This record gives sequence, C-alpha cells and structure tokens, in this order.
Amino acid sequence: MVCGYTISTELSQEEKMLAEAAREASRDAVNRAFAAGLSITIAKDGKLVEISPDGTETIIGDL
Repeated sequence: MVCGYTISTELSQEEKMLAEAAREASRDAVNRAFAAGLSITIAKDGKLVEISPDGTETIIGDL
C-alpha cells in the first residue's frame, strides 16, 4: 500500500525573485500582444482558449 505525503519546502530568495521576474515577463508579453492587436492562447479548465484583445474568449480545443 502506498501512502500519500506532501513535502513542503520554502522557496529561496533567488527562487522567489525568479518567479516574480517570470510573472512580470508573462504579464508584459500579454500586454504587448494585446497592444499589437494580437490574440493569445492559454490553457483554462482543461481547454485551449483564445483570448482577443477585447477580452473575448473562444474555446479552440481540449487539452
């Protein structure tokens, strides 16, 4: 029998900084795409969703 367990670790300061830089870069990329009139594609609730600059969401497939 296999028992479930959770390992909890604290992120180092460097890992926290890297995660924040990744969040900012992602946010900037999305904003730049929308400013250029481009749509983005994301995974949402098990679906591939296209989001237009006006906020319209279109399901384009399953994951």
